[in-house]
Amino acid sequence: MAIQHINLEHQFNNANYVGNQVLFEFGAFSIFNNRLRQHREYLIENSEYIKFDKDIWRHRPDTYCLDYYNDPYVWPVIITINNLRSYFDFTPESVPIIITPNYQAIQQLLA
Repeated sequence: MAIQHINLEHQFNNANYVGNQVLFEFGAFSIFNNRLRQHREYLIENSEYIKFDKDIWRHRPDTYCLDYYNDPYVWPVIITINNLRSYFDFTPESVPIIITPNYQAIQQLLA
């Protein structure tokens, strides 16, 4: 089996402002200094609960974010908010209902 990896530098270069801020936040700081992680409860309070009902989302939180936010680069927020360890835990078995923070709440925390 080939090892798969995520190239944050490539994603950072292709992301919009919010996506860049999310990737910077997750790449530059320890998880304990990450503003989005520190304000997890706020994000949960400002979330929708979406049924994991598309097989195309399996192992692809970026695809989910593209469908939901029209911004694939906020996927680390979905991983964090839903207490997942990696892309590969993003399955309907692990997360039958996806906690999905409001995009404006994410923007507000990054401002």
